[in-house]
Amino acid sequence: LAVRVPVVGLCDGCVGGLGMALLLACDLLVCTSSASLRPMSWQGSGGSEGLISAQEAVILGLVGRTVGDTQEMLQEFGVLQQQFETCYSTSLHNIKTSMRGMRQSHR
Repeated sequence: LAVRVPVVGLCDGCVGGLGMALLLACDLLVCTSSASLRPMSWQGSGGSEGLISAQEAVILGLVGRTVGDTQEMLQEFGVLQQQFETCYSTSLHNIKTSMRGMRQSHR
């Protein structure tokens, strides 16, 4: 599926398996600061069976932004949606390409 606009994923709680694969397919991932992620290929270094915190995921480039709680996350998503609606489709494609490049450079 070729989507020309950036796809924003949201994460709250603990995510692993197929949910994690779906989130990693997004161009930008916003999650709450209390979220825990379990990437399928992650070999944790002493953590709780491969779980990484939202803050660690930011450092690793898996997450673009963390917010305090679910309400803030939904507000952030609303702001992003409004910003994307005001962009030209060619600009959105360039934003998507840049986001995708930044994510892949961290992997």
